[in-house]
Amino acid sequence: MLQSFTAQGFVGLRDAWQERNAHAGQQVRLLSDYAVPLEGYCRGVDGDGALLLETPAGMQRIISGEVSLRKT
Repeated sequence: MLQSFTAQGFVGLRDAWQERNAHAGQQVRLLSDYAVPLEGYCRGVDGDGALLLETPAGMQRIISGEVSLRKT
């Protein structure tokens, strides 16, 4: 995996990460010390590793350094 990450970055590991995503397709709540709670459906991650959260306002990329992801 390290060789793949070195050569391709996160995008080379994205599919393996998506296969192990315990929250895939589930409604979740994001908690952060620096932002209001955010609810939506977990749609995985993009090629940069940003969490994809589908909300009523549309798809949001979550790039915060530390969040707590909880099932609602």
